[in-house]
Amino acid sequence: MKGAVLRWSALVLAIIMILTLVPLYQSPVAYAADGELEEKIVKLTDEEVKKNMEKAEAELEKKLGIVDLDEEDAEEPEAEVEGKAVKDVPAKKAEKSGLKLKSLELDEVKLDDDLKLKGFDLKGLDLKGYDETGQFIYASDPDSTGNVQVDSADLTGTGLAYIALLVGDEPDDIYDESKRSEMKGVDLTGNDQIQFSKIIDMKYFDVGYHTIFVLITDGTQVAPAIVKAVPTYIYETPSNSLSNYWTYTKKFDYKYTGSTEYTHADGGYEYLDMFMDYKKSSAKSYSKYVYRMDSSYTTYTKKGLKPNTAYKVRQMLGKTFDYDGSTYTFTGRQTGHASSAKTIRTAYKKPKVKKIDISKVKQYCHKYRYQYAWRVWYRNGIEIRRKALYHTYRYWYTRYTVTVKFKKKQKVAGGCIRTIQGLYAWKSGDKKTYKQKFVCRGKKKGKKVTVKFENSRSKTYGGYSGKYSKKVRCK
Repeated sequence: MKGAVLRWSALVLAIIMILTLVPLYQSPVAYAADGELEEKIVKLTDEEVKKNMEKAEAELEKKLGIVDLDEEDAEEPEAEVEGKAVKDVPAKKAEKSGLKLKSLELDEVKLDDDLKLKGFDLKGLDLKGYDETGQFIYASDPDSTGNVQVDSADLTGTGLAYIALLVGDEPDDIYDESKRSEMKGVDLTGNDQIQFSKIIDMKYFDVGYHTIFVLITDGTQVAPAIVKAVPTYIYETPSNSLSNYWTYTKKFDYKYTGSTEYTHADGGYEYLDMFMDYKKSSAKSYSKYVYRMDSSYTTYTKKGLKPNTAYKVRQMLGKTFDYDGSTYTFTGRQTGHASSAKTIRTAYKKPKVKKIDISKVKQYCHKYRYQYAWRVWYRNGIEIRRKALYHTYRYWYTRYTVTVKFKKKQKVAGGCIRTIQGLYAWKSGDKKTYKQKFVCRGKKKGKKVTVKFENSRSKTYGGYSGKYSKKVRCK
């Protein structure tokens, strides 16, 4: 009896609270309770529909495993574009976009190359006892450290004296006062400079040829005489190595990432170019030419090589310059400052595949839907409910297994199986048989699909061979 009373008391209290609080809650539904119900279809924008469709399709492809790689970190080789590595861009497209660069072949400049210079008379001065070219001093070739020994003739009894020993960039620079003021050299005044012996460190100057001058005076007039054209060679080895390269059947390309800043003895610097040369591992000497790497893309491609061949490749700093109307090239190999050689082996020729089969072919149909609009209900102009509207599509795909067979092992690091719709899979190990499952879009059972196979020396450094290609029927 007591419990029944309590239940009735609670019910009465709840009714009182509802009657008191409901009028205070002014919801849209309460306001619109007396109006007519209105229904509208609100379509999404084309961009929203497209995003919904792509998202739904991508989720289905992920669920089905449409890209079935053997390893998650399998990498597609970079496009073979000369002069620039463009990842995931077909070579033909890259060439049309202006990315193709031609190699530059330059003759080697040897240390003993003769440089013909014109002599200058000492106008107004007595040259009795000396040759007509005014060779009053003599300079040696640079030694292994770049030093040049300069020794003068004895001017005793001639009334002449040495004033300065200067180094210029061109033979005619001594007659240009603006350039003469920028020349570096040795001041010989202040002493009785009838004879002298000096050492000039050519590493103070930019890489290239420089002319050594001497200024001689009789007390009233000053005249210059050219001594010799002396080179400043390259005495630094590039710090970056040939670890970043990619090989193909008949070519290789590699990049460099370090600075090409070349420091002079006085702390000044200049930026040089990067060059390379190469030879077969069994050859005694390196290539006749050096090859300049393109500075814009820091990548160089060397073509015209033989497949399955080991090459020794070096890189070095270098510079091409003009002097006295002629063009010269200095590189680090003239002074033994090329990098240590790196062995790069080109890829194999097209693999000799015994047989390619496609088996275990199965077709499946899946449905996916995407939202294209909203159905919205209004009452008195206020939205009270909405529902998403969908289109449903059927999605066909085919799952099959590709088997590639060889007569014997290929002595390779692995291979890559490629098929339609950009699907591929890296298969590691040297085997006689490689298998891989693929999933592609559409109905393929009974139809032919293209399968390609290429050997690879190294997954890290490429070495992809030519592609063996064949159309195989999905049985």
